[in-house]
Amino acid sequence: MSFQPDLIHESIYDAVHDAVRAIGGSKKVGCLLWPAKSVKDAENRINDCLNCDRAEKFSLVELIFILKLAREVGYHGALHFINDECGYRHSEPLEPKDEQAALQREYIESVKSAQRIAARLERLVLSPSLKAIA
Repeated sequence: MSFQPDLIHESIYDAVHDAVRAIGGSKKVGCLLWPAKSVKDAENRINDCLNCDRAEKFSLVELIFILKLAREVGYHGALHFINDECGYRHSEPLEPKDEQAALQREYIESVKSAQRIAARLERLVLSPSLKAIA
């Protein structure tokens, strides 16, 4: 039986619950989040965090980790819920090759910028008019 997420989430808890289900369930996500805990304790903590009536809640770092795991399996509903609640358009995931190309362009531009700065410094240091003042 394949996972079928809800089309509409009533709360962030429902949205994150679907993310956990998409990733593989409470047991799997619990073990990934808290590898030092026993499987049962990690699973129970996930279930407690997903229950709005319980005091246990995910930290922001844990929530982001879950969102990243969900992205890896192609589930974006929890992030879309956050976008909707905050008044943003749904964001689109970056493809790794697109992100790599963007980073390569940024790197090349930063190297060119450093070269321009070095050339300007060299001109200032070697400038005859500046040496005469010294």
